[in-house]
Amino acid sequence: MTSKALLLLLASASAVSALSLDCLPGQASDADFLSEPASPEAKATIDEGERAFAVRLVKYLFDEMAGVVDKNIFVSPASVFQTLMLSYMGSAGETERELAETMGISSVSRADVVKNYLFERAFQAIRERDANLGYELTHANKFYFDRALGLSDCLSLVLQEELEAVDFSHPEKARSIINSWVKERTRGKITDLIPSGSLSVENDATLVNAAYFKGEWASRFVVIIQTDSGYVIRNML
Repeated sequence: MTSKALLLLLASASAVSALSLDCLPGQASDADFLSEPASPEAKATIDEGERAFAVRLVKYLFDEMAGVVDKNIFVSPASVFQTLMLSYMGSAGETERELAETMGISSVSRADVVKNYLFERAFQAIRERDANLGYELTHANKFYFDRALGLSDCLSLVLQEELEAVDFSHPEKARSIINSWVKERTRGKITDLIPSGSLSVENDATLVNAAYFKGEWASRFVVIIQTDSGYVIRNML
């Protein structure tokens, strides 16, 4: 890790450590909260949960959409998982339990989940600025909420850049703001993520997920075709 990258990581950690995190049970003092990453056991559980989630998502999409969709589809399970993580951060009760079960993190403390997320977010920011990485990968995940909706100080603190207040009483203006941000994050590739009419004055919040990737693939793309006798795999390149 370069000294610049380390400074960026420490700055991210310090911004959180400086404020109260008493909404996260089972932690040490606020000053010590981000002095070290989550335990190896907690990180391993979260990583395994993400891998298992990715496999289930791809299998579900294949089963549901095989033979129905006649165009190319790109899906990033990692990006979807990170978006669900935003939902988990703002959840409680039964919703929190169901999200934790879906993501495979039920055995990890909420404090360790938040700590791991913050460190991963910092490292992602470092990777996005690395010109020698060989590829570009940018996540566009954000929680847009109505200005009249009160958020807890803890949620506002933990998510920070992933939160933005808009005025859903003017849905088309809110839609324009969201789509403009997604367009900027995806280098102009996704220009109308939220179609006209998708938002209304009844919206309190909208969770946005998109991803931008540019790079050389290690393996060729393949297409899997379902036939009467089974599945046929063909190269697309």
